[in-house]
Amino acid sequence: MENGDITRYLKNNSVGVNRLTLVLDTGLGLEHLHSLKLVHGDLKAINVLVTRSGRAVLADFGLASVADSKVLLSTSSGKRGGTVRWHAPELFHEGRNSFASDVYAFSCVCYEIFTGDLPFCELAKDGAVILKVMQGQRPRRSLSIPDNVWDLMEECWKADPEARPSAQRIVSRLRDPPICAIPTDAASDWDPCYTSKFRSSLEEHTLFLSTGMI
Repeated sequence: MENGDITRYLKNNSVGVNRLTLVLDTGLGLEHLHSLKLVHGDLKAINVLVTRSGRAVLADFGLASVADSKVLLSTSSGKRGGTVRWHAPELFHEGRNSFASDVYAFSCVCYEIFTGDLPFCELAKDGAVILKVMQGQRPRRSLSIPDNVWDLMEECWKADPEARPSAQRIVSRLRDPPICAIPTDAASDWDPCYTSKFRSSLEEHTLFLSTGMI
């Protein structure tokens, strides 16, 4: 994507960017993935790219896993992975990446989008981050984050995975009052050559196990 990842995009365009739209786009991408029974597993700002029209799109599925046990993805074991600062607390107890852990990481991406900082940016070591998270602490509130968005983020950060909203619920909350996020029209963003390049890559790499291999 011409604008690179969302972190670089925000550094180069610090004024006039609708950060709420970027948050909604990220939520829409996550909702789509989860509707396909796919867990991203490594959601963070540097894995969210920005199109020429300024829309956010999810990328880097190196840790993605299939939630439906009837479908196997050869590139992942489904176990925990990703980066510590975006990890849900259950992942520190040998838990697996899940829809709920993606939702936790989504909230961390919201934090990055609105503040321009990493989660727990005041902590230099991952060990200190793990300790904070296990003690129930979350990234510090920033005045740059609207109250209603912060309330949603805190729900996504709940310690109990079952208590976190689904990606579909997140999108509804973002679109409905009082947040009222509006996505950017991006009808001209998609270049048909992207699809042909992706299909070409599939011919070179086997992503799914065949029946014989299973």
